[in-house]
Amino acid sequence: MSDMALKVEGLTIYLEGRTGMRRVVNKVQMTVPMGHIYALLGESGSGKTCIVQTILGLHPGVPGVVSGTAEVLGLNVLEKLPKYVELDESSTPTAIRKDMHGWNRTIRDVWAPMMGSKVTLIPQDATTALSPFHTVGCLLQKAISNSGKQLGREELRKEALNWLRRMEMYDVESVSNRYVHELSGGMAQRVAIALALASEPRIVIADEPTTGLDATLRIQLIALMASMVKNRKATLFLVTHDMDAARILANEVAVLYAGSVVESGPVEKILDPTYKPKHPYTWFLLESERRLLQGAEMFKGSRSISPPDEGCPYIIHCPRAIERCGAERPTLTPEGDEHQIACWVEGDYR
Repeated sequence: MSDMALKVEGLTIYLEGRTGMRRVVNKVQMTVPMGHIYALLGESGSGKTCIVQTILGLHPGVPGVVSGTAEVLGLNVLEKLPKYVELDESSTPTAIRKDMHGWNRTIRDVWAPMMGSKVTLIPQDATTALSPFHTVGCLLQKAISNSGKQLGREELRKEALNWLRRMEMYDVESVSNRYVHELSGGMAQRVAIALALASEPRIVIADEPTTGLDATLRIQLIALMASMVKNRKATLFLVTHDMDAARILANEVAVLYAGSVVESGPVEKILDPTYKPKHPYTWFLLESERRLLQGAEMFKGSRSISPPDEGCPYIIHCPRAIERCGAERPTLTPEGDEHQIACWVEGDYR
């Protein structure tokens, strides 16, 4: 078994849209050691969920091209996928034909030994992601069985109730007999966290787990996830646009913009309010948060909906761009201990 929970190198994803092929993820690289909590931080539309879906083999049904490697517990999950179009660095794919039955069959063979047992997912919206045909208790009993524990029917039922209690839920007997559509959003999200942890996985992938929740409940669930994951020494890969969630939970953070990682390193350094960012987009995120908390005027027109294919993806909004930024896309380079930045201009950004 690998000592790396997750290792992504050169992950590039093209999706086919109305105007042809579009690159939505560009040569992303990440390394997550076992037992660590790693946050992938970025705004909506930056490609976070697309990366998760690809790593898990849940690539969208929309035709797409994927290149690079994604190793989960030492297994390259992309290696055996059928490649209908080979990427050429000098050109962009123009059309794709995908055999979805072959794709699904390959994913099932690759992921069958791991998904739901060694690797689990906390979805964005539990009310739509969880099965509507089974009660909460039934779902939890299935998750507990995936851990390999040999328990009788009554023991499984009691353990399912215990997991609801660990999630700080009341009247657990009643909740256990309900279906997901009978729960509030906060209750459903707690159930989703319990399901992800009940099988005692080695890796938990949380895709925007606090989306749509009110501020009080969001803080409670963040604290709950932190204690549950750390107590069980699991690896957590957190995908979020919530900077507070990343600060509280993560050891390391990668800042994603328009499908590219622009800065990565220890979370206590990059997301510290007193940090002097080396990348202008990191500065933009921290400054936006400061202005929001102080009630000051927010930035306007900061988001790049369609970044250029060549050059730095942030060049449209960067006030210190140089000629090289428009001609050559920067790659992550070391900037001290475990700190990397993708920018051609050296020095702190203020």
